[in-house]
Amino acid sequence: EKRITGHTELLGLIATPIRHSKSPVMHNAACRALGLDYAYLAFDIQPDQLEDAVKGFKALNVRGWNVSMPYKTTIGQYLDHITPIAKMCGAINTVINDHGVLTGTITDGTGYMTALKDQGIDIIGKKMTIVGAGGAATAIVMQAALDGVKEISIFNIKDASWDRALENVEKINSQTQCKAQLFDLNDHETLRKEINESVIFTNATNVGMGKLEGQMVLPDTSYLRKDLIVSDVIYMPEKTKLLEEAEKIGCKTINGLGMMLYQGAASFKLWTDQDMPIDVVKEVGLTAIYRDIKASDIPNHFLPCILFDEEDRPFILKRKGKECFLHDPVSNSEIKKDGSYLKNFKKAILVFRDPKKEKILDEVKGKEWFWNPVKEFWRSYIEIGFLTLFINIFALAVPLFTMSVYDRVVPNNATET
Repeated sequence: EKRITGHTELLGLIATPIRHSKSPVMHNAACRALGLDYAYLAFDIQPDQLEDAVKGFKALNVRGWNVSMPYKTTIGQYLDHITPIAKMCGAINTVINDHGVLTGTITDGTGYMTALKDQGIDIIGKKMTIVGAGGAATAIVMQAALDGVKEISIFNIKDASWDRALENVEKINSQTQCKAQLFDLNDHETLRKEINESVIFTNATNVGMGKLEGQMVLPDTSYLRKDLIVSDVIYMPEKTKLLEEAEKIGCKTINGLGMMLYQGAASFKLWTDQDMPIDVVKEVGLTAIYRDIKASDIPNHFLPCILFDEEDRPFILKRKGKECFLHDPVSNSEIKKDGSYLKNFKKAILVFRDPKKEKILDEVKGKEWFWNPVKEFWRSYIEIGFLTLFINIFALAVPLFTMSVYDRVVPNNATET
């Protein structure tokens, strides 16, 4: 790509599994919009490769990277410094490389709280219940406590992370004004009681994704109620079984996309010293199912989408009626263009705000889709023809109907007086 130069710096993400991640879409779109010479890639690193991966990134002078499951609580041992908030959380999701000095921090908690605010949800001074004690869960409860949540009930199974959960409770109770308690997830009676007393229930485990897709942390839906807010840190699938069941009951639901967006924005700021253009990132594919295709291959019912020109500048392709518009998110301007202009773009990202369209994409794979201005012209011509015919029929029918009514009301032998 022309955007990649000898000066391009690398950003990235390490985890396993990782191919589902939308972070590359988000960060690369932000870099394009701001004209920054960075490229963001996802790396599927196995547990026995973690140390070597960190050493390799350091040697290659990778500017920074995100860390996701299962390495948030283990990567710290390979870094030079850890920030106070990361030490408090015992987890890291962001690494900054300053000329060979690696610093680990965490932005998950601020991402979660900001995502709630973005949805108009205020849990300050209220009670929440959360399941999980891993890196994401720890960051959430710590930040929630620091921000002023009144009470937090943490549920977890008695596995290797149980001791960490106990430490989290001790830190919250000793260092904040929040009251925290830890319960066994298998204590269903207490789980029901704590959820009933809470305004929000959050799943901060991986139950609902990967091999655990189709499962949920609750025994059944009777633990939920209509006025309960239900959130999940998982964003792929966009609707876990927990969120699907909660929606059926009438709960307000939030998946992990917002948390990913805002924690990513915080990481982006640490690496580039610039604010992520949130509106641009949201528009070009926060919820995108994407693939590189020719712009001429975009079917109309997949619009809007994001197009990249030869300079890798992003433009939003929209349709208003029969007219095609390009929106420049940088200058916030809109230009009317015809179909032939699309040939000047080299690739596109399909944007899906409706999860049902994922199925549509699967159904059309292998078919030849194209935006054909000639076909569009004839389609419009035919529609206009039918409309004209309808108007003519209506215009003919009205006087005939009027004459018929007149004949009934005024007989032929009637005379004027």
